[in-house]
Amino acid sequence: MSLYFSGEVTFVTFTGIDLHDFLRLRNRLFSGITIDIFKLNVEDSKINLDFIHNFIDNFKIGRMHFVLNTASEFENANSLMAEFPTSAYAMDLLYLPETDKLLSLPALDHLMIVQDKIPAKLFLKLLVMHNTLYSGHEPIEMNAYDLKDAMKIMSADARVRTVQTAMIRSNVVSILRKYAITETTTSSGFCGE
Repeated sequence: MSLYFSGEVTFVTFTGIDLHDFLRLRNRLFSGITIDIFKLNVEDSKINLDFIHNFIDNFKIGRMHFVLNTASEFENANSLMAEFPTSAYAMDLLYLPETDKLLSLPALDHLMIVQDKIPAKLFLKLLVMHNTLYSGHEPIEMNAYDLKDAMKIMSADARVRTVQTAMIRSNVVSILRKYAITETTTSSGFCGE
């Protein structure tokens, strides 16, 4: 588990200490704590959800950032997010959850899906919901209509957005040619869209 404090302590790692002793010390020293970013990587963690609930009791957290590997970790993250409704959220998914669970997430400042290929239609739905979207290393198979829909979604949204995805080169070339964009097209050219 890592904590990032803005301005003062940049990184704290809890290893090799009794976490329950740490909780007692925290309760004696602080009545409330404000944390800018609380990042929880639960990979191979022996820390259970009850401990985390006790640890962050009376915290004010600006942004909760989760790194998740399994469906049970996803459920635990949802439980923690429900307890901090005014916080911003970020999530790095090292697997692809079921579509209905993924679409049930609140709006995230940052969503990264690293390992699995995301279907184009799901990518478009996620694009509507989240400020920053990284689709990882697997290319998304978009056709010209999917790409056009993605451009419309981003153009209609006033938020500052970051979107990063991989696409198959031949699909990109095909899409560009569909709209009459070729090697000789100039930046001032007009292609009807």
